[in-house]
Amino acid sequence: MLTALIFTMLGAFAARLSRWMARRPRVGSALNIGAGLAFVASGLSILLLRPRA
Repeated sequence: MLTALIFTMLGAFAARLSRWMARRPRVGSALNIGAGLAFVASGLSILLLRPRA
């Protein structure tokens, strides 16, 4: 019962957040840019790792 309640609340929050973001396309663009920068940063950190001898 508790799991159903939590997932219901999570779904309601996600729907509300989705509607809010649909009205503000710059927020979605900023999140996409942030995610892209995070991927680039993680790729660079892997590239710059030095193997242990």
